[in-house]
Amino acid sequence: MQYKVISPLQHDGRTFQPGVLIDLPEKDAAPLLASQTIERTAKPFTAKLHPILRDGKE
Repeated sequence: MQYKVISPLQHDGRTFQPGVLIDLPEKDAAPLLASQTIERTAKPFTAKLHPILRDGKE
């Protein structure tokens, strides 16, 4: 699952700064979520997008 780093994180010998997106197994993420080091990201959007209309045109 993908998470956003919200405070500096050292994990698996690497340092991640706030704002970086990382992919972690849920078991690794649980303590980091509890300590508010990372936060869940929105699920990837997979539905078909509708075109944006501007001035009544696509």
